[in-house]
Amino acid sequence: MSSSKRHFTVVMNSKEHGLYVSSTPSSAARKAVSKLCADNKNKKVEFYMRETTQGSNKKVYGPYLGEMKKLDKPIKLKGRIIKYAVNVHLKKKSSTTKPSKKVGSKLRGGRIEENGHLEAIDFIYPIEYLNTAFATKIKKRFLSKNATCFFILPKKLNENRMYYKYAVYYSNKLKKIIIKEFDGNITINEIDIDHIPPDVDSDEFLIALYAILRNNQDQPPDFINKVRRVLEVFEPSDFIFPIESLDTEIAIRIKENQKCFFMVPKKVFLPSEQKDVTLYKYAAYYSNKHNKPIIMTFDILSKEIIKKDIKEIPNDPEGYDFLRALYAILQNIKDQPPDFIKKVDQELYNRRNKIPIKIKRN
Repeated sequence: MSSSKRHFTVVMNSKEHGLYVSSTPSSAARKAVSKLCADNKNKKVEFYMRETTQGSNKKVYGPYLGEMKKLDKPIKLKGRIIKYAVNVHLKKKSSTTKPSKKVGSKLRGGRIEENGHLEAIDFIYPIEYLNTAFATKIKKRFLSKNATCFFILPKKLNENRMYYKYAVYYSNKLKKIIIKEFDGNITINEIDIDHIPPDVDSDEFLIALYAILRNNQDQPPDFINKVRRVLEVFEPSDFIFPIESLDTEIAIRIKENQKCFFMVPKKVFLPSEQKDVTLYKYAAYYSNKHNKPIIMTFDILSKEIIKKDIKEIPNDPEGYDFLRALYAILQNIKDQPPDFIKKVDQELYNRRNKIPIKIKRN
C-alpha cells in the first residue's frame, strides 16, 4: 500500500461523505476543512477521518477541529493573494495513557502533532499543496503550551508529493526561534536565524515568515521582532517625515544599528493624518549581511516597499539625482564601508559616461 495514495472520507454526525487522497490523515483533514468551510468561512467544524484505502484496516482518526482563519492582512506571494489560513488539529489524543517522564520522547516516536517531534513526514504533503505558500501544524508540548509550527517554501518532490523546505516555530522554553531545514529526502538540519545563507530561498523564506507573523498576533513579540531585524525590514512610516523636511535633500535614520539615507523628497497629502508630509522616494544603506548597497523605493499608493540593486535604479532625472545625492553624503561620512561609495561612484560614471569623480581620501 503506497503511503502517498491513501484514501479517506469525512465522518460527521454519523454520516460519511467526500473522498480525500493524501499521504496522512492530518493532511487529508486539511483538505476536508477547505471544502467543509467553503460556503461559510467563519464556520468551525469537528469531524473524523476514516481511512478507506484498499487493504487498510479502515481506522478512524480524530476528532479534528478545523476552521478557515481570515488573515488580518492578505498575503501577496508569488502573484497570489492569500486571504485565509487553514487551521486544523486533533481535539484530543486517541489514547488517554500519558507516557511517563522516563520513557519520554524516546519511546513516543511519531509526528509533530502527536508528540512534538519533527519527522520527514511532517514536511511532506500531497502534490496539490505545491501552490500553497505555507502550512501550519500544532507542535505538541506535554509540559508547556503548544506552539504553532509554520511550514514555508514549497518544493516539488515527485509527481504525487511536495515538501516544504523550512519549518519554524518559537520555543518559549529556549526563548528563541527554531528553524528546521528539510532536504526533501530524510535529513532535517537545525539552522540559526542569524546564520541563514544569503540566497534566494532563504530570503523568500524570511519574507514569507514576516508576512505570516504580521497576521498571527498570537505569536510572541520577540518572534516577529527578530525576523524583522534579520530581514532588515523597513516600514512605510520610515519614508515619511514632517513637512518641514521638504527642503532637506537628504535625511538620515538609524535602522537596526545602520545608517539609512533617505533622498528625493516630495510633498504628499497623508489621508490618515489629514495633513501634508514629506515623502522620500529613495532609501539606501549598506548591508553587511549581503555585502552590498541596498536601495529601496516606496510607492505611497500601493504602500509597497521594493528592494533594488543599485543597477536597477531607473535611468531618469530622479534616479540620477538620487545617486548624486547619495555620493555626496557618503564623501562626508567616514563610518560607511569603502565599497559603498565605490559602487555609487561607478554607477554615476556609467550613467554620465565621463571620467569618474575623484574620491576624497583622508
